[in-house]
Amino acid sequence: MVGGEPLRQYTVRSYGPPRAMVFQAMVIVHGRTFQGEASRTKKDVEKSATREALIFIDLLPTFGDMLSDTLRENEGLRQCQAKLLVALDASRSIFGRAKRGLLDVRNSMQAHESTNW
Repeated sequence: MVGGEPLRQYTVRSYGPPRAMVFQAMVIVHGRTFQGEASRTKKDVEKSATREALIFIDLLPTFGDMLSDTLRENEGLRQCQAKLLVALDASRSIFGRAKRGLLDVRNSMQAHESTNW
């Protein structure tokens, strides 16, 4: 027991006629329900349900690590995105100045040509 609650609780259901009974078990572990494969014995279905719970519980640290890695990668991507946006703004500013400079040169050349005719 942990904190007054049992570590696991089984619910076993039976189906079929008495001589060909099939059992199905569910186990609740820390509020999560897991269902195992059907079998001809209660012991087997309890083992199967427990196995499903253990597989999930064993995977939890892996999922936590994967989530942590994904969050770190996402933060890195957000930082790269912010840097790219700053660079894009700077290049737009430079492009705007260059465009204005070219227009000034073109206007000067046109003005010069029109005065020379």
